[in-house]
Amino acid sequence: MTEDPKAMARSLLHDLADRPLGGAELASGRTLLPFSASLLIGAENLLAKAARAWRNDRARAERYVDRALALPFDEHEEAYPAARAATLYLYQLITAAIDELEDDDESWLDAAITVLRSSTGAGQAELRDALEDVPVIGGISETEEDRLLRAIGAVPEEPGRVELDDRPIGELRDRILAVLDVGAAFEDAFAQLRR
Repeated sequence: MTEDPKAMARSLLHDLADRPLGGAELASGRTLLPFSASLLIGAENLLAKAARAWRNDRARAERYVDRALALPFDEHEEAYPAARAATLYLYQLITAAIDELEDDDESWLDAAITVLRSSTGAGQAELRDALEDVPVIGGISETEEDRLLRAIGAVPEEPGRVELDDRPIGELRDRILAVLDVGAAFEDAFAQLRR
């Protein structure tokens, strides 16, 4: 018989609180969560502005990225908010394209594969990581998943995932700019296929 989820959660919380400093860990996690959310929202807003400026005013876009990078390191999430926002931006860009289409329309995938094959370095690594998460949403067909996995498998795996890496700020900035670049390339390729 399956245990009640609420009972499981109560048991887990009890076990955590029973450890040395367990109650303090739980309380601090709940206390820090609103700050983490605020930092992420701020970073997402700045990166959205950077993405809008990317094609026409790179200097302005880079200033938005720099402002996002100036947000303090999030001790609760153990990541820079700008890095987390960059990863979410790319993933959400792809999933929004999927949601926009009819079930049998694979133009999102055609655009993603085109950009994946034509990009290099950090941008390609970040796009590859974002695409690896797409099958988890469950909104794509088996045919799309097979094509996607073959395309991902053809790209060498590089240490990626911008928000998980312990990188100097300068390198983190370069990776975020690479994310904006492949994001714009994906939008352009997707728009071209939708004409």
